Amino acid sequence: MDAFPLQASGVEPEGPDTAKDSATHQAGVALRAELANLKNDLDALILHQATLSDGELSEAYARILARLGASGRTAREAAQDMGPQKPTPYQVACAEVRQRPLQSVAAAALAGFLGGWLTAGQTDH
Repeated sequence: MDAFPLQASGVEPEGPDTAKDSATHQAGVALRAELANLKNDLDALILHQATLSDGELSEAYARILARLGASGRTAREAAQDMGPQKPTPYQVACAEVRQRPLQSVAAAALAGFLGGWLTAGQTDH
């Protein structure tokens, strides 16, 4: 399935974040490719470590660590480019409770009363 079904159907998304989203997506694709290459190189190093001298192994280790550090910086930059994310419903609910604690307690009490009343059932005396 296509990651962007609106673009696949010919409908272009609107809004100011379209170019920013596209750039972030491209950065993510490039980062995934770099990490895949890094993993392949690390796997090859592990397979051939017995045949390498200590100097060659140290040099290869240093190169891989440098590439890993560069990938980490790229990931941090991509995360910063994404900007603030939409709050989750949990975060919205927590903020609402903090802003209006008495109304939140009253709403919870009312919900509890109604839930108990509706589930109590009929009793014949």
